[in-house]
Amino acid sequence: MGKILELREKGKTLRGNIITSLFWNIAGADVPLLKMCPTDQSKYTALGGAITLCSILVGVCSAHFVHSLSENSLFTILCGILVALMFFFIYRMAISTMYSDGKSSVSPQEIKSAIPSVILSIAVGVFMSTTIEMAIFEGQIEKELGTECKDFVASIVDEEKQSMDAEIEALNRNLDELSSQMKVEESSIIGRQRPVIAKGPRWIAIKAKQDSLIVKISALKEANQMKITKMQAEESERFMNNVDFAKRVEAMYNVSSWAVNPTLGFIRMFISLIFIVILISPIISKMMLEDGAYEQLVTKLSDEIKAEVDGVVSNDTNDKLINED
Repeated sequence: MGKILELREKGKTLRGNIITSLFWNIAGADVPLLKMCPTDQSKYTALGGAITLCSILVGVCSAHFVHSLSENSLFTILCGILVALMFFFIYRMAISTMYSDGKSSVSPQEIKSAIPSVILSIAVGVFMSTTIEMAIFEGQIEKELGTECKDFVASIVDEEKQSMDAEIEALNRNLDELSSQMKVEESSIIGRQRPVIAKGPRWIAIKAKQDSLIVKISALKEANQMKITKMQAEESERFMNNVDFAKRVEAMYNVSSWAVNPTLGFIRMFISLIFIVILISPIISKMMLEDGAYEQLVTKLSDEIKAEVDGVVSNDTNDKLINED
């Protein structure tokens, strides 16, 4: 163990790239010891960089999601940073503690240890792809929401129009009745062999009622139309104000389902797979890493420390037994 610790102390004195050392630390490597193993440095640089980039990508997608719910820029940025940090620590812990047998082939035990990380990656990948898909299909989503809004408004306005039409229909029946009364009065005048143009007092009274009713019907139609227009605007605004993230996701799935539009369905599936593969790739890389000089040194150091600790514990136990005797 002394030689390994000497190598580690020597590694502490070596200067290295700050960013590279940061990536090694993120990957869970012993930085001073890794400095003494140049052939193994690149894989830990790549692993740490992948964890960092995945966390940044999660943060950006989370910020975009929060921005769709709130227009507060500061709140959006803080949420994005918070989610990125939370994912970073969980993801780093999951990958750093994964079992690896040091071979390029993937063993059943490695697959078993990677299951929690894979589940996390798939869940986060689906969330990330959904936020990006909503930005890509924004035009189709707005169009679908517009159609749903029209249907929603039409269902409400139609009920109101039925009552309005019933009122106007009743007035039209009264108008037809007055027209019939005028015709009867005209026939009565003609039957008395009086000139048709010589209208009697009754005919004039009926005509006045008819004219008044026509004006009333016309004004009522105009008022009803204004009321319907106002109602359509109010109901449209109410519908759009109640559109939340879940409603937008539902609209996106409606316009991009395989049954409705196979092309958009394929694009959405392709985007989801890209994000899932990006998040799973560091996990697969960790399982397929072959042991090099660095891993052999770490394993040997760990075994020696464990043996020394076991020896100390065993001596303490023996001392306690001797004291009890």
